[in-house]
Amino acid sequence: MWPIMEMMDEDGKPTGKGYNDWKMGWFEPRSDCKIDQYHACKADTLREIGKTYSEEIVEGNIGAYCIADHPDYPYYLCEWVGKPWQAEKDEEIEIGEESFVVHKHDWLCRGVWFEKLPSGRNWHTMTKNHQECIVRLETVMHANLILRARSEENPLPPRTWKTSVAIADERGAWRMSDDDHAFLMEESRNREECNEYDKELALQVREEEERAKKWTQAPNLHENESDEEEYDEQDALAT
Repeated sequence: MWPIMEMMDEDGKPTGKGYNDWKMGWFEPRSDCKIDQYHACKADTLREIGKTYSEEIVEGNIGAYCIADHPDYPYYLCEWVGKPWQAEKDEEIEIGEESFVVHKHDWLCRGVWFEKLPSGRNWHTMTKNHQECIVRLETVMHANLILRARSEENPLPPRTWKTSVAIADERGAWRMSDDDHAFLMEESRNREECNEYDKELALQVREEEERAKKWTQAPNLHENESDEEEYDEQDALAT
């Protein structure tokens, strides 16, 4: 294919380069990039992701979000309850025995947790007593999953444990497709490797930006400074 793909110069002579030509590249650290700004940029990007998912969530549908450093659950499933909202302040929200730390401007939504059905591959059931949660939407990987409910056409696997059958009878059971499970596993790994950021550094940058914003919006700030400068000049001339 080289005769076809080779690039020619203005005179029609071969350049030795092709349209599918490629070279090895590399990344070098920038000397003008501060580490706190780097983490703040990641945090801002994820916050925008959360805002996007807030517009996709449908109450009653099932969503999936990633969990970092959990030995058994690379992701959680939940049924969305109510409408998403944006936090107005830093706070710790308690629901039953669980507590959820949220930060100002985080996009959030309430949900009811699912849990894995033991011995059932990609089968899930509702948590006991329908345990509620608060989800930070920047961690969402899929806002509206489609799970197949247990039925005659979609029965539990033949070797499902009796205890699991009893749980399914009591709380219901739903199966996720193998493709969706594979996607969530891969996406959770990508999120953990690429989207983790230092929350303290990001928070410091946001606090500095907030203080700077308040300073620039302070009423008559610059006018007062100008008046003081003019007064000092006049006083100096008088003396």
